[in-house]
Amino acid sequence: MIAPAPAFAACSISGSGYEITAQNSTVNLDTDCTGASTNAATVTGDVDGVGNSGINDAPGGAGNWSVTINNGVTVSGFDGMLFESAGASVDNSGTVASTDAEGIQITASGGVVTNRASGAINARKDGVEFDGASGTVNNYGDITSADDNGVTMRDGGTVTNFATGTISGDFDGVHIRGGTGIVTNSGQITGDSDESGVQLDMGGTVTNNAGGTITGDAEGINIDGAPGEVINSGTITGATNFGVIMRDGGSVTNHAGGLIKGDNGLAGV
Repeated sequence: MIAPAPAFAACSISGSGYEITAQNSTVNLDTDCTGASTNAATVTGDVDGVGNSGINDAPGGAGNWSVTINNGVTVSGFDGMLFESAGASVDNSGTVASTDAEGIQITASGGVVTNRASGAINARKDGVEFDGASGTVNNYGDITSADDNGVTMRDGGTVTNFATGTISGDFDGVHIRGGTGIVTNSGQITGDSDESGVQLDMGGTVTNNAGGTITGDAEGINIDGAPGEVINSGTITGATNFGVIMRDGGSVTNHAGGLIKGDNGLAGV
């Protein structure tokens, strides 16, 4: 039996940043990737954390890591990727997979996850989870959770789902709590298991553009905790409840061509 290469062998300086190649153990950015003048890394080979995170950084580490995952590359582990320092940025054109937890989890404030059209983020728990403030998700590909939310933001944030994008959760498709949520959808957002397509717990704005669909097993859109705003030119569906419900008031604008439907009626505000 040939033992796997040590973790440091997976990360080398390439040009102005780092190149992460195939590795059957966790790549810790703060200890395995050292020596370059930037915190930018490109993943060019499959990484399997083998029961641990595929790629992570250290709590209180350098932070502000920018990681690009090339098309055709898979990063997998207990968490696909775990960032515990501020300002992480992930640009994914490959596959990020979690066996038991989140696909991409950013626990400190700030951060951006961009999932390209060829990108897939598949997780048992949240597909993408932000635990700190000011998170941003830009999705052109597929974000899927088997047992939780497609996207969870615990301190407010912004989600933009483009026309090629799909976000689906076994619970909510998108769930933003702890601060104002802004969701703009031109693709598909779906929630299951008697939950919502989009859930905003501290108010905010949901814009569903023409061609966009937001579907919940309960409500299509559920906004509470503060007034909300829904602007719809696409289709919003609540399978067993309202298409849109706002428990603390707000406004719904349904433009020509827009459809809001629910088992209990069109909208509850």
